Amino acid sequence: MTSSRLLRFLSASVLASSLLLSGCASDRAAREAQRLQVTPLPPITTVAEAPHETPANSGPGGGPGAVTAETSVLPRSSSQPSTASPVEPAPTTPTVRTSRVAPRAVPGNARSRPVTATVMYVNASGLNVRSTATTEGRVIEMLSRGTKVTVRDSATDATGRAWSRIEYRAGGSAKTGWVATNYLSRSLVDESAGADHGVLPGLHYEPVPKTEYPGNPRVDARAVYVSFNVLASSRFDEILTMIDETELNALVLDYKDDLGELLTRSATAARLNPAANEKVRYQDAGDLIRKLKAKNIYLIARIVTFKDPLFARTHPEKAILDNRTGRTFKSDDGLSWASPHDRDFRDYNLGIAREAALAGFNEIQFDYIRFPDVPKSADLNYRNPGNVSKAAAIQSFLLEARKELAPLNVYVAADVFGLVTTTKDDMRIGQYWEAVSNAVDYICPMVYPSHYANGSYGLKIPDQHPYELIDRTLGYAIRRDKAQPTPARIRPWLQGFTATWVKGYIPYGPAEVKAQIKAAKDSGINSYLIWHPSGRYNAAAYQ
Repeated sequence: MTSSRLLRFLSASVLASSLLLSGCASDRAAREAQRLQVTPLPPITTVAEAPHETPANSGPGGGPGAVTAETSVLPRSSSQPSTASPVEPAPTTPTVRTSRVAPRAVPGNARSRPVTATVMYVNASGLNVRSTATTEGRVIEMLSRGTKVTVRDSATDATGRAWSRIEYRAGGSAKTGWVATNYLSRSLVDESAGADHGVLPGLHYEPVPKTEYPGNPRVDARAVYVSFNVLASSRFDEILTMIDETELNALVLDYKDDLGELLTRSATAARLNPAANEKVRYQDAGDLIRKLKAKNIYLIARIVTFKDPLFARTHPEKAILDNRTGRTFKSDDGLSWASPHDRDFRDYNLGIAREAALAGFNEIQFDYIRFPDVPKSADLNYRNPGNVSKAAAIQSFLLEARKELAPLNVYVAADVFGLVTTTKDDMRIGQYWEAVSNAVDYICPMVYPSHYANGSYGLKIPDQHPYELIDRTLGYAIRRDKAQPTPARIRPWLQGFTATWVKGYIPYGPAEVKAQIKAAKDSGINSYLIWHPSGRYNAAAYQ
């Protein structure tokens, strides 16, 4: 799913055993991993992230699937999808003025006015907290919309712009700094939570009731990802033992993986893509599913949706084309995609999902539920005669899946890029937060700390701050959901691997995984998914 929701960037050992690149890791893959860090808010220089998409494997987000990425100086040019931008007045040249209060309380370039302590709320997508009351001040942190702050002092800079000295809590401790006053409000207005993001046209925003199905009660799923390779190894037995002994209660199992291969034989494949039945892991997966259900494990079927090299190879007339070469488009991982607009391809994925539901899975998770992540300069033929927008194509598929699966009492989930929590648009991949969240039961942002560029959310090296990164990213997601009548429940993909390609990385052991889980729980989210393409999980993280 997941985060599969962008980056398969793992160490050499991880690369060697990962689902997609097993046995063929290369220096190029390592270099790609290094530049796949993403930034949620400009101005930071590296962008692009992948749900189960790591250079190391094709699974979900930093888990499923490998993603393409480019680097450029933000704000994004024609080669980058847009992101939400922090707000404050334009930069000014500071001029020193005499302060009316103690020098320690007010920066030298601003005129201060002590105020009565006042509780206020951030009313911008991302608001920079600075060390001094000027845009030249060092950025300490970035606060998300709806953050509660206490104003302790005010000041005016040389150009007459108003600033407020605030106190706020972040990472469990009290902090202070200066922000532009005009981005603070006296009340937390829910409808403003999504105002910065606007409303993309042609999408379904009417309420979609999210029910609990009889015989399939909702649970706070706490799951780890299992690829076909791990499923066939002794490591799978170790994972089952770990579930017995820890708080884990669910599994994300590949049902259709990044190569387009299937867990078990399919009647849908026999009709629409016979080649997929030629190499399956089980002729009949019934015994496996009954074994797991007997252990009361909540089962999530991961279906890699629109990245499907097997379908694209056997149906080249339905594949996305590169107009520059006249050949089937391939993403940076060398895998091809079929068109999300194609009726047969959509029916193929819906049929596979229905079969997984009938086989006994509690939930269907659509990964790579998007268009390829390519620069604006790319010249691709998406085979879209109806001129349907990318966001509409993705949402309509998810709504179709809901209609198909609801009678089977099975939940629908979608993996999305972590950046989707903050961007104002669909990132040119068709993933618009409000549209996806309205259509599904669970939305799974891939928020791996290693996938964010240095400086994101005020964190010098996000990979070193697992708690803070998850806390700040989920803050955006939660506030956007509050503005919707029937949002999906948020269930993040978290990082279970060590990102050795990140300069300044830290090893991710039980403490780092626990920190991410705690950040989610502190945000009110008690469900999570852990991505490690090679299935190497430490039970101590889930005790």
